[in-house]
Amino acid sequence: MGATRRLSVAAGIVAVLLAATVARAEEYKGAFTLPIEVQWANAKLPAGDYTFVIDTAMFPRLATIRGEKATARVMPSRGVGAAASGHSELVLIRVGNQGYVRQLRLVEAGQAFNYGPSAPRETFLAQGPVLIQRIPVRVSSGM
Repeated sequence: MGATRRLSVAAGIVAVLLAATVARAEEYKGAFTLPIEVQWANAKLPAGDYTFVIDTAMFPRLATIRGEKATARVMPSRGVGAAASGHSELVLIRVGNQGYVRQLRLVEAGQAFNYGPSAPRETFLAQGPVLIQRIPVRVSSGM
């Protein structure tokens, strides 16, 4: 009876360690460069170089973005979709010199994180067209 209990405890410890290792493999790190200031959820990020970390095993899927002049934590406001093909990228809606993050596509994770609003609510004809800009994202996983 004592041996069975010790075996059960050992199996439980191994299961916890294995689960921690698997969950760690769901962490994605990356980098990108913003050419303009962007509004990303409730954060305003100036142009510059940034790194990010996102744990796709956690809910909500919170991304931590760090740059030289700003740090932000954002979560998808319009859900998470599939990103099985193409390239990892940050998709911006651009109006003049202001950008709004629409989506962070992580092909390595197979997920696309959707943010809103997709464009500013008040767009005037005099401001010019709304453009979509794709920013390449360098991604590594399980670091």
